[in-house]
Amino acid sequence: AGVGTGGTVTGCGRGLQSRHPDCRVIGIILSPGERVPGIRDSERLKVVKTGWEKVIYGKPIQINRYQAFLRSLELIKMDLDDVGPSSGLALAGALEYLKRYESRQEVIIVFICPDSYKPYSDNTKLY
Repeated sequence: AGVGTGGTVTGCGRGLQSRHPDCRVIGIILSPGERVPGIRDSERLKVVKTGWEKVIYGKPIQINRYQAFLRSLELIKMDLDDVGPSSGLALAGALEYLKRYESRQEVIIVFICPDSYKPYSDNTKLY
């Protein structure tokens, strides 16, 4: 899950881990200085004290703004029309994790789509 306040990754992560102890929860953040609505970079995360770091597996994966918007457009083209840039960020992070994953076992990936593009579709609201 993308990390904004850490609430989603903490709550969903703990819930999944309680049912599936082998579950790896991956936190996805923005590359330094990047902006995507609802997600923070490492610098902006310093003010967040929810304990999300204790729930995730390893270090968070960094994704840039371009990757987040590109993946959200791909999801929209798949007729998932209620997804936005933080959803694209979550997908980009999941795909990046798969690139790094070194197992030949079957893997089930779940990524969270917490937003819609609609609030950001007006040019006056773009970052």
